[in-house]
Amino acid sequence: MGYQTAHAEELVSEDVNEAGIHLGSYFPGTATKQLALIRAYADNCKTYTGQDWDKKPVPHTVTVTSVPNLGDEAIEVKNSPTGPYAPRDVLAVRIGDKVLLLDGDNIVDRLPHIKDLAVPIVQHIQQVSP
Repeated sequence: MGYQTAHAEELVSEDVNEAGIHLGSYFPGTATKQLALIRAYADNCKTYTGQDWDKKPVPHTVTVTSVPNLGDEAIEVKNSPTGPYAPRDVLAVRIGDKVLLLDGDNIVDRLPHIKDLAVPIVQHIQQVSP
């Protein structure tokens, strides 16, 4: 559940690696609320048990970390399953009334890390946005 947005998204992939790039443009003041909502959902779900393909239980740990010097506000949400499973990272960056979301698993480390990928995208958004 979130707030109304105009958005665009793209998937970047290389073999088994993938990263999603999502950009949402919100009504004035709403992007701040959206980032707070993402943080609240992650904070309320610090651990949970999912299932693997064979429906066996897989414990997960979710952490939220502030990311300094990126946009107006940025957080990283890391979902780390126990066992031989790939973690999933989500980086949410607020740039004015826009929220950039990058998510990926980068299983074999062939794609740029999402923080590295975010920097030039954020800079571009800052340059072209009113």
